[in-house]
Amino acid sequence: MLLIPYIDTNLDLFLDAFSFNSNEIDSVARLIEKCEIELKNTNLRKDRHGRYGLRFIVSLFDRPKLENRLNIRFTGTGKNTLTQLADEGAGSSYRCKRVDSPPNNCQTIYAEDDDDAIVKCALVANENNWLGGVPTPGQC
Repeated sequence: MLLIPYIDTNLDLFLDAFSFNSNEIDSVARLIEKCEIELKNTNLRKDRHGRYGLRFIVSLFDRPKLENRLNIRFTGTGKNTLTQLADEGAGSSYRCKRVDSPPNNCQTIYAEDDDDAIVKCALVANENNWLGGVPTPGQC
């Protein structure tokens, strides 16, 4: 899955999720619910690779709940929105592996559960300009 963050002019966070696997996109919804954030989303067109897309909207006031759970920070606005990951976080370690070539790229992330790992790995994929990322338990 690929997850593209975008902070709009109201400082709300849009998370545009693209995947061939609906369970990956559902992991974003489950994570938002775990953070006790009202679930707001809208369908997007398929991306250039033919993946289905869904935009999740997180208000400025709810954004810290998501950032704290994932141990990340969203900075910048518009197309300049970046995801900053802490060096380590709470939870278990996961290998976030690049799904496109070269397939050997990998980054260790930390997450509370599989849903968190899927979302965090997708954000890593976006930051690293990968087609997508897949997390598996362990370290790189």
